[in-house]
Amino acid sequence: MSELGATLSRHGIRLDKSFGQHLLVDAAALRRIVAAAEIQPGERVLEIGPGAGGLTLALCAAGAHVEAVELDRRWAGVLAERLAGQDVAITWGDALKVDLPPAAKLVANLPYNVAGPILGRVLPMRYGLYVVALQLEVAARAVARPGDRRHGSLSLFIAYHGAAELLFRLPPGAFLPPPRVHSAIVRIRPHAAPPVDVPPEQLFAVIRRAFSHRRKTIANALGVAAARVAACGLDPLARPETLSLHDFAVLVRSGVY
Repeated sequence: MSELGATLSRHGIRLDKSFGQHLLVDAAALRRIVAAAEIQPGERVLEIGPGAGGLTLALCAAGAHVEAVELDRRWAGVLAERLAGQDVAITWGDALKVDLPPAAKLVANLPYNVAGPILGRVLPMRYGLYVVALQLEVAARAVARPGDRRHGSLSLFIAYHGAAELLFRLPPGAFLPPPRVHSAIVRIRPHAAPPVDVPPEQLFAVIRRAFSHRRKTIANALGVAAARVAACGLDPLARPETLSLHDFAVLVRSGVY
């Protein structure tokens, strides 16, 4: 039995898939994630969902001070044992509800079942850099560009906040227990300023409306006359997935919706 397996067994831990608990255990992958995060010695890093602390230890080895947020208190004994002597502070609670600690960067293997909502919360908080493990399907949506069938509300939300890139894929075997799907590492560098000059609440209201009817043309999805969309310099027959963040900003500025 591995060191981790023995530790889990000793503390009576059985991984709960309902929490999206898939521990990233591949040492080479952990090193690549830490390298992608460009950690500086003493830098404060937020980790959401440390689980058994594998990524936490890798971050500490790079010199980070880790602020970890964990919902499942069953991990308390495991983390106390594995992180003894490390520069780590743990906040127990739901990352969607608790006050998140200040940090320079966010690095995390996000639980599959709440990855989208967590990104929705943390991106507006403008950490200096985000490096996250996501289910591959979600990662592909996160970095999708206009014209890609996976382009939608998530990719536009991320594009508003930063520049996203898919760095590398992770096979199921990189995790314990292995999930049924592949995963990927996405890095997001926040913009210095919003890329479009319209109120975000209006912008995302239009985007949500458009993608609630993504098979329709943009004019039909928004319920406006084709001529009004054409007057914005956009093709009224275009599908929402072909429009960029700037295209949606044009619609907002024109008052089309």
